[in-house]
Amino acid sequence: MVCTRDPRLQCAASWYVEKEQTLSEQRVRELMIELISELEKIAEVDDETVNVARKLEADIEDLVNPEVDTSENTILDDAIALEATFAARHPMLEKTIRELINNLSRIGI
Repeated sequence: MVCTRDPRLQCAASWYVEKEQTLSEQRVRELMIELISELEKIAEVDDETVNVARKLEADIEDLVNPEVDTSENTILDDAIALEATFAARHPMLEKTIRELINNLSRIGI
């Protein structure tokens, strides 16, 4: 990273932005693990919901991998759709998916 003008301020700001994004990416991964784990514990979860959650998890992993082209990715849309399903069928998991959506927004998705 090359910093110009006032290097102390620019380097600090750049470091903070990179650190925030890294922490958000880690939190997104943690939330997906928690979400899948909780879904697997619920007996009345339909296969389609679990499959959508697993697809979302795979899409997120692709997104944070810089070698994968995600220009046509609809991760946020998938997460929002999953949130609507959880609000109706699995209200306990709605909080987790909402936090996931917020973290995706923080990292620019």
